[in-house]
Amino acid sequence: MMHLPASVRVYLCLSPCDMRRSFDGLHRLVRDHLELDPFAGHLYLFANKRRDRLKILYWDRDVWKRAPTRFPPQNPARAVLRSAWKSSERC
Repeated sequence: MMHLPASVRVYLCLSPCDMRRSFDGLHRLVRDHLELDPFAGHLYLFANKRRDRLKILYWDRDVWKRAPTRFPPQNPARAVLRSAWKSSERC
């Protein structure tokens, strides 16, 4: 469980992402496609095409952190993420 201050925003990249991307690759996605500042301290979420894996990228004071997550098929969070992607603009 992550406890976040109220000032932290969570951004969801709506296009499927290659899960082999490094910190630099995810950083470029945030900067170029989402057109956001990757060093602002917000969370950036990326998922694969099947929507069963998720990477969370965030800048923690002076170091990149990346939290990989895998959802089991029956997890309710997976259904929520799928519905969010279906109805939104692609990055």
